[in-house]
Amino acid sequence: MYSTADVNVDVFTSKITEGVSDGSDHDFRGIYASLKMIPNNLLDLYVLHNNNLTGTAPQNLYTLGARLKGSIAGLDYIAELPYQSGENTDTVDRQGWAFTADLGYNVPSAPLRIGAGVDFATGDDSGTADENEAFNPLYATTHGVLGFGDVAVANTWSDIFAWNVNATYKITDKTSLYAAYWNYKEDEVATSADDDIGSEIDLSLNYKYSGNISVLLQAARFSPGDAVTTGDDPQDWAAIQLTANF
Repeated sequence: MYSTADVNVDVFTSKITEGVSDGSDHDFRGIYASLKMIPNNLLDLYVLHNNNLTGTAPQNLYTLGARLKGSIAGLDYIAELPYQSGENTDTVDRQGWAFTADLGYNVPSAPLRIGAGVDFATGDDSGTADENEAFNPLYATTHGVLGFGDVAVANTWSDIFAWNVNATYKITDKTSLYAAYWNYKEDEVATSADDDIGSEIDLSLNYKYSGNISVLLQAARFSPGDAVTTGDDPQDWAAIQLTANF
């Protein structure tokens, strides 16, 4: 790690799997830099290398990306654009990209933030066996970019186009309420197939008991669209999280 007033740089390497005898390791490494020279903005630049030589489908994949977070005149925004290139099993070329953005406005006369966002990740439309254009979300949680319902077909940052509207209301100095509506569609579908994955409603209540302890309650309901073939019934999800800082 290297840090100054203008920049932070992290260089890391990790071994996900150690090959027993044939050298088929799985390594994940990268460089992540945060640039702080722009007033009221933070610009992140990163290069990630996922080198998975295990199993029957080894993968060598590079991800290059940029992420901008900032605020101006009551508006806050965040946007990220990663691009991927590499190969599977030395015969399948990999190329894909994704995009996420969220814009919010803090209402001056009320403790209220309203926002909207869009998320996109490519699916595979190459039509050939030696190319795969689906974006690989690697190891990141998608709660921040696709809602927190944990529905595999909707909350995975690959082969998807999604948009949302959201609001955060500060009830008291210690308590805030968040609500969001999400709509999901597939990026690539077969001819005459439906691309409607469904929609989701998210709710969360955050309570700061003290400067060191906070409690988070979350709930989500996912309503399947015509592209989901596993059933029409809504799916519900809930969680409670306690955070203690020492």
